[in-house]
Parts: sequence; C-alpha cells; structure tokens
Amino acid sequence: DYETTKEGSSAQFLEKEQSIGKEHPFFFTQSEMTYGRDLLPSQDTPAVKFPFYLGIKVMKPLRGMISGLCEKEEINDDNTTTFYYYQKIPVPNYLIALAAGNIAEKSVGENISVFTEPSYLDEAANEFEDMPKFLEYAKEYMGEYEWGQYNVLVLPHSFPYSGMENPCLTFCSPCLINGDKSLVDLIAHEMIHSWSGNLVTNENWRDFWLNEGITKFLQRKVIAKWRGDSYAKMDYILGLSYIKKYLEVFGENSTYTTLRPDLDGKLPDAFFSNIPYEKGSNFMYYLEHQVGENVTKEFFQSYFQHFKYKSVDFFDFKNYFIEFCKNNAVSDDILNSLKWDEWVFQPGDCPVPNNFSNEYNDQLQLVFDKFINGS
Repeated sequence: DYETTKEGSSAQFLEKEQSIGKEHPFFFTQSEMTYGRDLLPSQDTPAVKFPFYLGIKVMKPLRGMISGLCEKEEINDDNTTTFYYYQKIPVPNYLIALAAGNIAEKSVGENISVFTEPSYLDEAANEFEDMPKFLEYAKEYMGEYEWGQYNVLVLPHSFPYSGMENPCLTFCSPCLINGDKSLVDLIAHEMIHSWSGNLVTNENWRDFWLNEGITKFLQRKVIAKWRGDSYAKMDYILGLSYIKKYLEVFGENSTYTTLRPDLDGKLPDAFFSNIPYEKGSNFMYYLEHQVGENVTKEFFQSYFQHFKYKSVDFFDFKNYFIEFCKNNAVSDDILNSLKWDEWVFQPGDCPVPNNFSNEYNDQLQLVFDKFINGS
C-alpha cells in the first residue's frame, strides 16, 4: 500500500475556478521527465517499460481518464464512479497519465475522439477534425498504429506544455485552438510519438533527441502531405531560429547544445530546449538527403518494427541505420562520409546547413526586399 500527496510534482489539482467551465475542479498528471516517482513506486527511467492496469475513482459527475484503453466503469455507493483502464503495450512510467474533470467526448473519426469540458467541446473538435488524415499519413510512412485508439484531451490553461504524447490519450493545451488550425501540427507531432518515443523509446534522457528530433522530422513528413512541401520547409526555417535562440541561452560551447549532452549530476529538465527537436530533425533531414528518401522511409518502417516495445540509445540507432542502408544498396562511400560525431557530439549550430528553399520563402523575400528598398 502507498499514497502520494498534493505536494508531489506529478499530480496537479485545480480548483473549479481554474477549469475552463469553472463549475468543477480538475485533476491531471505530468510525469516527464523525472516526476513519475512522485506518482507511484517505480523505476523512473525510460529504460524500463511495463504494461499496466489502473482504476481511477472520481466523484460524480466527473469522468476519470488514463493513458490506456477503458475496460469498464463501475458506479459506487458513495456517489463516485471508478473507471478502469489497461495498457497492454509496455511503456516507461513517464507515460502513465491520469486526468479527472467534467469531461465530454466527441468523435472525429473511427477510434479517434476529442475530450474536453462540455463548453469547449465543439470548438476543440472542429479545430482537430483533420486528425484522421494525420493518422492515415503517419501509417503510410511508419506502419501500423498499434495502440487501438487515438484520443486527445484538451486540458485547462494550467497545463504547462503545448502537448504531451501519453499513449491513447494525448494531453494538449487549449492555447492550440485558434479557430484557424494554425497550430494543429502539434497534434501531428504528439500522434507520431505513438511510434517514435512510445513504441520505441530513448533509453536515457541523454538521447532525448531520439524521441523528439525523429518525431519532429516525421511530423514534417505528415505536414508536407497535409499542406504541401513548402509549408513543411517553412516550418524547418522557423525551427532554425529556435536553435539560434538556445545557442544564446546556453552558449555555443555548452554541452546542452549537443544532441547527446553530459547529464552527470544534472536533472534532465535542466537541458530541456528546442535543440533536441530542431537540431535532431535537421540531422535526420541531412541523413535522408545522403541516403535517399525511399531508403529513409523504409528504414523507419523497419526500425519501429525491429525495436518496438524496447528502449534504445544512440548507438543502437546508428548501428541499425548503417546496417539497414548497407542492405539496401547505399554505397560504402556515402556511409563512410556521414558526419555522425559532428552532429551528435559537437556543440553549437548544425554542422552542415540544409537547404530549405521553397516558394513561400521566395515570396517573403520579395516582400522583404521591397520593404527595405522603401517601395
């Protein structure tokens, strides 16, 4: 038997005034990177994965949700309801997520739903109506979706991130909902974590880029299918500005600007930034343009099957990538020329600049030049 307290970092209890509808209190957890130990006794490392079966007991009329598939709900004599969930696919403890509140559901596709407070439901569902397209595009590139359902829970504004990839139940901020779908590629990002990060997980937080950089790269593949290649390349260009920002924050020679930082004696949250996302996705873009788009697509389909349910480190990824390319007619000259160490261990900016030329950027440059010339 054990219990945790409200003082733990993972469990967040909101008063009703902090909810969207302001009628009922709200509860959610956030355990990435090292707060799962505050929620339940477990080995708090992404190297350890396990299935789980959990119940969440809440007062009526609230609904309890967990990052798995709902098996049943029981009405209790004390004016409460217990919701039981199972997750058969092994996950690290940071992907155990719970929430409770006045939560309603609206389906937007087969086994795809949006959940949030009733007053916000239609607005959220309209914003995320393209999720079935995202899932089809993702499956086309990466293979079968193994988790059964894909649901999104829009939390109150106190949720501290734009999104969190809890399996079967992505948590997201209401700040994504603008009415124009301008920020919904974040949902594509969290969805792709169903493969990159959840199915195959970084073994330690030093290799966080294996979760986030690969996911960002694959997110832009889905977005290119949805809105076109130029849109995806503009997103890369925006990402380069984030790299420059964090080079200023950390310093260009900081270990935190490498893809494999030194975390000895450090909390992983200390190095959290856009570097693993953007430098990591640029690295994948570089690799793709060395070995070819078809080889890269086939590699990821093979990679997610080969390592599914497991946790991997950088060397697992590198060795499997090289082996796969050799078996798919990529020459030794190309493989020997790949700048692994410069990209992964060297601090600072991307060692090889990628070319993201596109029609949108050309149009913007014309407007910019006219503005500078006073015309």
